[in-house]
Amino acid sequence: MTMRRLLAIAAGLSMTACVSPVREELVPHVRAPESYAADLPPSGLKVEWWRGFDDAVLDDLVARGLAANLDI
Repeated sequence: MTMRRLLAIAAGLSMTACVSPVREELVPHVRAPESYAADLPPSGLKVEWWRGFDDAVLDDLVARGLAANLDI
């Protein structure tokens, strides 16, 4: 009797693992302020997006990383 009960529980658990719950799409109640909007080009980000930070250290790090990376 115990073995049948264990097999029934195992079968039930294995069947419930395949079921995915129905999820509702979350809609935000508050819109983000206009000051958070990004002024991106129409096609998306530029190839050299890091130059927008106007940081010489970041420019140097990216240049060194691209020069040393032979996979790209």
